[in-house]
Amino acid sequence: EEEEEEAAEGTLVVEKNPTPADGTDVYAGETEAVLAMKVKARDSDITVQRVKLYFDKKVWRVIDQIGLYDGDTAIITKSVSSDDFEEDGSEYYIQISNFNWKVEKGETRVLTVKVTAKDTIDSDWAGTYTIKVPSQGVRGVDTAGIQHQEPTSAFSRTFDVKKAQEGELKVTINSDTPKEGVIIADDEDTKENVEVLRFDIKAEKSDVTVDDIPVTVEVSSGTTTDHIAGVKLYADGEELGDEIPTGGRVTFTDLDLKIEKDSTKTFVVKVDLKPVSTSSQGYYVLAKVTSHDADSIDATDANDNDLTASDISGSASGNKEYVYLVAPEVSLEEENLVDLNNGRDNATTSELEATLEIKLTAQGGTIILPATTSVVSVQPYTGTGVTSGISYYINEVRIGSEVIA
Repeated sequence: EEEEEEAAEGTLVVEKNPTPADGTDVYAGETEAVLAMKVKARDSDITVQRVKLYFDKKVWRVIDQIGLYDGDTAIITKSVSSDDFEEDGSEYYIQISNFNWKVEKGETRVLTVKVTAKDTIDSDWAGTYTIKVPSQGVRGVDTAGIQHQEPTSAFSRTFDVKKAQEGELKVTINSDTPKEGVIIADDEDTKENVEVLRFDIKAEKSDVTVDDIPVTVEVSSGTTTDHIAGVKLYADGEELGDEIPTGGRVTFTDLDLKIEKDSTKTFVVKVDLKPVSTSSQGYYVLAKVTSHDADSIDATDANDNDLTASDISGSASGNKEYVYLVAPEVSLEEENLVDLNNGRDNATTSELEATLEIKLTAQGGTIILPATTSVVSVQPYTGTGVTSGISYYINEVRIGSEVIA
C-alpha cells in the first residue's frame, strides 16, 4: 500500500518554456500550442488549480476554444465567448479553473496553452495576438494546504491568426502500379479492364474535393482510338467513370470526391483493348497523369477556393504494357550459388557455380523456342582476371555454352 506523503510546505516556480516560440501560425479551424510554461514543485507535491491568461486584443473574435495540456493530453478545454473575458485596462483576461494538475515534489513539468481558431476568420480580425501569463497568474496548493501564486514576473508569447490555408494537391506514382510487361489481347473480342496505372493524390493544408481528373493514354503505333475502346477510373474499388479517349486524353468529370487534409487516395486506371490482329500486335499502351494533366485537375478546398495550377504539383507515369496475341510469361523459379573451392581458402583461383532456373509460360497460344543460346541473354560479371563460362539448358537438355572473359 502506497504511503501518503507527509504534509509539507512547498515552493512553486513557474517560468516561460522555450517552445513554442513567438509567431506560431494558427489557421482557421486548427488547434495550435501558443505558449507553454515550466512548472516546478519544491519540498512538496503541488497541485495547480488555476491559470489566468491575458490577451492584448478581443481574441474571442478569432478563437472558440482554449485548453491546458500536459503534452498531448488535455487537462481542461474551455469553449470561449466574450462572456468569458474581463477587461483590464487595454487587455482582456480569462481565468481557467476547476481542474487539478499535480506536479510531484522535485519534479518539473510543462503546462501548454493551446487555442483553436474559428472555422471562419474575418480579415479585419486576422493578425498578431499576444498571450500573457501575468504575475501570480498560476495558482497551486501544496500538501500542507498552502496556496502559492507564480510567476513573480509576467511573460508572454505572440501568435498569428490567419484565414484558412488554401488547399494543395500532390500527384505521385503508386508503388503498386503495374511493372512493364505484356498484355495478351484477343483477335475477336475486346479485352476489358486491363490495369495500366495506379497513382496517388494527397491533399495538403486543407480538405480538398476533386471534381475532374484528366488522364493521358498513349500508344506506340496508330492512335488511341485505333486500339483503346474505353478508359476507366477507380478509387476504393468503385468505378468513377468510363470514357472514350479522343486525342490521347480523357477527363473524368463530376467526381465530387473528398480527400481529407494530409490524407492520400489511390486511383486506378484501366483500359479496354480493341481486338488485335497479327499485324497490329506489338504496340504498347502507357497511361499517365502528366504535370500538364495535374494542373488541369479541377478541385476546391474546404473554404471553396478553386485550386490553381500553382496549388497542384507532381505527376505519375505508368509503364509500357506491350500488347500481343501470344507471348511468354517469364518468371524466376530458382536461384542457387555453390562455392566450388572445397575449403581452399588460399587458392589462387576461386570458382563459383550459379544456377538460375527461369520458367516460361505460354500465354494466348503455343510458343516455339529455338534450340539455341539465342533464346536467352545473360550478362555475367566481367573484370580483370575473371572468366565466366555459361551453359544453357531447356528442360535439362543442354543447348549450348559460351565463355566470356
